[in-house]
Amino acid sequence: MVTAIWKVVNQDENLGPINVVGDEPISIRELIDKVIAISGKRVVVTSREFDGIKINFIFDNAKLRKHLLPTYTDLNIGLKAEYDYMAQLA
Repeated sequence: MVTAIWKVVNQDENLGPINVVGDEPISIRELIDKVIAISGKRVVVTSREFDGIKINFIFDNAKLRKHLLPTYTDLNIGLKAEYDYMAQLA
């Protein structure tokens, strides 16, 4: 991500908004479950029912891939690396 930010700062042209998203849609609950699994900790997640309309957002990352991050890091690998890094800081 630092590489992408650095490239944006040094861009000569205005690329407009760029979606910083992966290639696969994932729910917040799925993301939470992945982080819990990576942590190896016992965590109880509480939630509440939502009666409203649920919207699935799928964003286009073509501009991101073309201009900033041509390579892709698997979500699980990236989450593990970030978790390990943050654990070192704690």
